[in-house]
Amino acid sequence: MDGKPIEKGRIQFRELGGQLRAFGADIVNGEYSIETAGGAMSVTVTAAREVPGKFQEGPGGADDEKVPVIEMYVPKSYNTETTLKTEVSRSESNVFNVEMKSEDS
Repeated sequence: MDGKPIEKGRIQFRELGGQLRAFGADIVNGEYSIETAGGAMSVTVTAAREVPGKFQEGPGGADDEKVPVIEMYVPKSYNTETTLKTEVSRSESNVFNVEMKSEDS
């Protein structure tokens, strides 16, 4: 995102026709590997990170240790309102690089 790899996240390919199956994989240091069916796919990307300096009470309340606040930072246009699509070939290797921009860019 914004020219930097997502360190840790998730990518999902969902069939646009047929059985509407979904295929997911972890993103690690900007890379992923996934086996899917062939055909037209919708693609979603999600990733979360700790918000520096922000904490909330742990599950035990005020006496419990503070827990870091986590935020989803990938814009909706790449996940809940995705506009990403690709065609997956069954007969050859596929490469699908996702160049994303944050909403602030």
